[in-house]
Amino acid sequence: MVHARHLWGAVLALSGGLAAIASADSITVTQTGISEYRIFDTSMDGGKTYHRTSAGALHWKRNDTQGGGPVGVFDTFCTELTQKIGYGKYNYSVVGLEDAPTIGGMEVGEELTKADLVRELWGRHRRDVIDSNTSAAFQLAVWEIIYDEVRSGDGSMNLHKSLDLKDGAFRVKDPIADQPYLATAQNWLWELDGTGPMEHLMAMTNSRYQDQVFQVPLPTATWAGLAIMLIMVTRKVRRAMAVE
Repeated sequence: MVHARHLWGAVLALSGGLAAIASADSITVTQTGISEYRIFDTSMDGGKTYHRTSAGALHWKRNDTQGGGPVGVFDTFCTELTQKIGYGKYNYSVVGLEDAPTIGGMEVGEELTKADLVRELWGRHRRDVIDSNTSAAFQLAVWEIIYDEVRSGDGSMNLHKSLDLKDGAFRVKDPIADQPYLATAQNWLWELDGTGPMEHLMAMTNSRYQDQVFQVPLPTATWAGLAIMLIMVTRKVRRAMAVE
């Protein structure tokens, strides 16, 4: 039997290695554009009210060279639908995906969090984003994971009921019926079960502007991998302590 104190030893060891990224890095970036996008209506209150929204990948350029986070030219997807952002220079804090305000470490099943679902979505389909339809589909899928009441129910990791763009707290409708990106987003969401590849992701956060998620470049990805290991070990500690 593995005792909780032994697992805590692993946690502390990993924590020491992660000290360099434990505190958020402050970065300066410039938003230079947005990919091809689509316009539609979204609801965050179960369909009571809808607001016109556009979605697509945002293009950025890193201005400073100090600290971790993105480098050079990079793309992000929005994780904060209630705020706006436009072209220009911004200061952001770079944090782990679990520390992003709208994502957090909320569990949707045994050893599976909303952050994990975003990582899996990225791992399965980020490479499939090639035009306005797929860019909008990817962004919608991110928002569905973040803003809906995602639950796995009986623990089977069957998330179909909660990851539904036409049901739940977060909903989408298009003025033009049967748009292909809606079906694409829904199909991608229904593939998520915790078993797919998960990319190393981090978040850019600012209390005044839209938060963003981005893929971590190497060698920062090594640290992000250790962060994920730390999260998994911490969960095992909690379960072990509950048993003892």
